[in-house]
Amino acid sequence: MRWMLIAVVAGLSGCASLSQEECLAGNWRTIGYEDGAQGQPAERVGEHRQACERHGVSPNLELWRLGYDEGLVAYCTPDNGFRVGAAGGAYHGVCRGPQGDGFLAGLRDGQYFYDAKDHLAGLESDRARIGDEIGELQREADRLRGVIGDRDAPKDVRDAAAADLLEVGEDLGHLKTREDDLAYDIHRARDDVDAVRARMRSIYPGWSGY
Repeated sequence: MRWMLIAVVAGLSGCASLSQEECLAGNWRTIGYEDGAQGQPAERVGEHRQACERHGVSPNLELWRLGYDEGLVAYCTPDNGFRVGAAGGAYHGVCRGPQGDGFLAGLRDGQYFYDAKDHLAGLESDRARIGDEIGELQREADRLRGVIGDRDAPKDVRDAAAADLLEVGEDLGHLKTREDDLAYDIHRARDDVDAVRARMRSIYPGWSGY
């Protein structure tokens, strides 16, 4: 799944962005730096204003903005862009200019790796689901064989079980073919993830390669 570059306001509705202690302490430059270093949108200070006004405190916008811009310098790097993309994180469109170009290049690389992992995870999920379905059909086939082999059961019941067993066998055949196809696709997808991981490690040597 391709992650789109979107600008959204972080934070859960109804949750205060700052505690009473943080509002009263008033370390607005530090708060701004943390917001910038986390890639929060500039609208974040509005959430701080709402959180602190109940405690009779207003943000120092000048100090917050100073810290915020400093935090963005730490956030808007190619390496960090890659980490955000590789983790499937959201980007709030806060990086500008040449530094923003570098961040976006890293973000695209990270998203490429994330997509490769996501594709592999989807295939593995499909295989697990099909494995469960195969197990259920095999149990049903065993039950039907029991009915067929029960000489005390009426002939029409045994005949119906035999017909059902044929259908179950056909379904099992289709599922096992799909399972084999998925095994091949998973093998290729794992090779792709490993290749992308190796290439990204060469570009971003500080990356752990998860």
